Amino acid sequence: MIITVKGKPIKELSMMRMLDATRDDVWKAWVTPAMFARWWAPKMVSIPECRLDVRKGGAIHVVMHGPKGTDFDMDMQVLGEYKEVISPKRLVFVNSPLDGKGKPLFDVLETVELEERNGKTKLSINAKVLNVFIQKEQAAPFLMGMDQGFAESMENLADVLKGEK
Repeated sequence: MIITVKGKPIKELSMMRMLDATRDDVWKAWVTPAMFARWWAPKMVSIPECRLDVRKGGAIHVVMHGPKGTDFDMDMQVLGEYKEVISPKRLVFVNSPLDGKGKPLFDVLETVELEERNGKTKLSINAKVLNVFIQKEQAAPFLMGMDQGFAESMENLADVLKGEK
């Protein structure tokens, strides 16, 4: 199923970023729960709970909390499963945000690739919406903000790697 927002299909998002950190340090940020919780959300969103079992078939459990005093001032669980883990080069996982009743809203397949370049790291991410379990109209606000959310998360990651967050 292809979700459209303002007439454009939203099904896949790809981005690349050069990070001023070694590949090993970037890898640690992806696989260490305490580090992951500091950056893997848009700005103004916190992650009070994060469990990562980083191995093929291992579980991902993240609780995100939106900004206080807004419509998003609530907990949202994200569950997932690692499909491929090649340390320190590649992670492939599926994650699914859940509604208030614990049912998945949609599934996103994320592929993360890390390439060392002269002491820096080229980070490539591809996120592909696999399944949508709610009405298109309900999914659209979540999926519309996906590119901004990813961009903000990448800013957070860069800050964490610089020791600023």
